[in-house]
Amino acid sequence: ENKKINFNDSFSKTKKLIKQANELGFTWPNSSSCFDKVEEEFIELKNAVISKNTRNIKEEIGDLLFTLQCFAEIKNYNLNDILSTSNYKFENRFSKLKEIAKFENIVLNKASSKTKEKLWKKAKKKVKLP
Repeated sequence: ENKKINFNDSFSKTKKLIKQANELGFTWPNSSSCFDKVEEEFIELKNAVISKNTRNIKEEIGDLLFTLQCFAEIKNYNLNDILSTSNYKFENRFSKLKEIAKFENIVLNKASSKTKEKLWKKAKKKVKLP
């Protein structure tokens, strides 16, 4: 269960499973119905978090990721590219956040959640992404 997972391998396997299911007609009729399933999985995750059931939380995160991959496939989006873009965006904003904190003499690991949120909003405004 705690094995290191290569996300590229996991994405590839998910794509393969989706393709196999599609070939047998097991697919959503459109992206809207698939997105409904994404919302359903998110609600199930939310309920698992509320119940504090770690095993169920992990299961629901997996189901949500799988269903998001299905949605991405229907829309012809590359989930790996999407995640890479999100990583780039976060990395740039977080770097700017640290610069702002340093300039304002704020020690991040001692700052309140409210202060951190203000810093994040400032960083988002200052970092213009392509």
